[in-house]
This record gives sequence, C-alpha cells and structure tokens, in this order.
Amino acid sequence: MQNKKLLTLRIWGVVTVTIPIVAAMVRFAWNFASPGSADGWAMNILLLLAAWGAYAFFLSLVIQPSLRLLQSLPLRVLGSLVFTAALAGAIIHLIRFVPSPEATSPLSITIAVMLMVTMANFYLLALWFFWAFLKVEKETALGVERQAQTPTGGDTD
Repeated sequence: MQNKKLLTLRIWGVVTVTIPIVAAMVRFAWNFASPGSADGWAMNILLLLAAWGAYAFFLSLVIQPSLRLLQSLPLRVLGSLVFTAALAGAIIHLIRFVPSPEATSPLSITIAVMLMVTMANFYLLALWFFWAFLKVEKETALGVERQAQTPTGGDTD
C-alpha cells in the first residue's frame, strides 16, 4: 500500500513539474519562429537547454532517487552546465531588456536586476551544492565505509 502511495506521489510530482517545463520550452521554441538577433537566439538556446537539463535532472531523481547518482561526476558536471546555461541566458535577457522600450518603468528595471542578483546567488549555491556539499557527503560516506572495514579492538599498527 505504501509503495502505491509513493508511486502516486511520484506521478503527481512529474505531472506538476512537466506542465510549466513544457510551457517554458514551447515559449522558448516559439521565439525561433520570429527572426531575431544572434544574442536573442543564443539566449533562447541556452534557456531551452537549461530547461531540458533541469527537467531531465528532476525526472532522474523522481524515477530512481539515489544519493550515489547525485554524487556522480557526470551529474555534477551536467548540473553545473545547466545552471551556467540558465545564468548566461538570464544575463543576456537582462542586457537586452534594460535598454528596450518595454522597460519604461524604473520598477521593472529594479525587479529585473533583483531577479538577476537572486539568480546569481542561486547559481553560486548550486555550484557549492554540486561541488562542495556532495563531495563532502561522498567523502563522509567513504570514511564510514572504511571505518566499518578496519578491524576493531586495538591498534592497527
């Protein structure tokens, strides 16, 4: 019974996250239909790749949650690349937004800058999580495993 509830919760989580991710991907892909500048294309490609990467990361954790998967080097590299693409896309968007006619209100520019500062801080936290925290967790787990393997009762010398 518990397993069925967990499966229902996982499906609910996947559906809940799939809807906004698909909406974001459709919105980014929609931008390709209109002719744009090179920086607009770069921004859209980076944000689309970040959305795909974040969704793939989420699905992998929901389908088969594993601490070992989180600590793997390929996932840490992929996670760092996804967050880097998202930050680069956000920076390009901010640079294009501030001088645009859509940013007539000082409040909209303030909000955009605040969101950019938040994104930069979240980026640094994500890098810390992927590289420092997960590495410490892995080393701690290895240390506990090594302690369990050493003979007890006296000096090992």
